[in-house]
Amino acid sequence: MKIYAPAWIIISLLAVKILIEVKQRKATFSSVFKSVIITSAMVVTFSVINWLDTAPRKHDEFSRNGETYIADIDLSDLTRWVNENTTERAVVASNFGWPKIEQDEFKNFRAPCLWYRNKEVELETCMRTKDALLVAYMHRRTWLQATSVHYTGFTPEMDKRQTTTLGFAAEPNAEHLQQMESDGVTWYVVDRSTTDRTNWEPYATVRFTNDSFYVLELNTSD
Repeated sequence: MKIYAPAWIIISLLAVKILIEVKQRKATFSSVFKSVIITSAMVVTFSVINWLDTAPRKHDEFSRNGETYIADIDLSDLTRWVNENTTERAVVASNFGWPKIEQDEFKNFRAPCLWYRNKEVELETCMRTKDALLVAYMHRRTWLQATSVHYTGFTPEMDKRQTTTLGFAAEPNAEHLQQMESDGVTWYVVDRSTTDRTNWEPYATVRFTNDSFYVLELNTSD
């Protein structure tokens, strides 16, 4: 409302002026027409100037807010590096958002994912990651991320991707690499809180690291 207040004030003053002139029988078509044209020009000019001033800030939300957003420094540094050092067509896999998973817990993350609402309570019959921060900040396609959004659509392909995604961070093997390579995945982001591993050779090479993440370049056949 503050944005349009000056325009409404101008229009209101014009309306009052016209009413006074009509009441005093001084209004003519010419004077009313001129008043409308002048007022319209003022309103349009004000609106254009206001739009030019506010549009960049409205449409570039991340730049406007910067570090006041919810990503921490490590995540910001990671995604900045990925965005600057990979191609826009790159496909990235990551175990970000999942906790550290022991071998006997994998079945809980692979169970069919059913979701339903009981009054105001949302219930889910499987374990999924709901953290989509990496996707929000990293302007790249992700192979699998935030699987909670899929709910009942958990397909065998998704099961295979999730098994590979979770397994590669902890115990990489040739089958994991082949699965990702066949789908065009060339990079893998490791959440360091989920694994104690520091080396993924011969399957991948560490290209970036900070206190929270590794960025791996997959050693594909290409």
